[in-house]
Amino acid sequence: MGGHVDPGDDSRSDADDGSDAEPVEDAEPVDHDPWYRWGRRVLYGEMLLAVVVTVFSLYTALTGSAGVLV
Repeated sequence: MGGHVDPGDDSRSDADDGSDAEPVEDAEPVDHDPWYRWGRRVLYGEMLLAVVVTVFSLYTALTGSAGVLV
């Protein structure tokens, strides 16, 4: 009744958590479509832009010149 589960109950021991997985050594390289390579470059550019904006924002906030830019 109530569906109480004992914390020490290890009834899910047969579940594979992936900790014993071995790396694949003979994997063939995957040939991606051109849109995938282009999309990755755009994504990395957007991440770089986000880091630059974050650093600039922190700089202006910490130096007290955040309201002077306009």
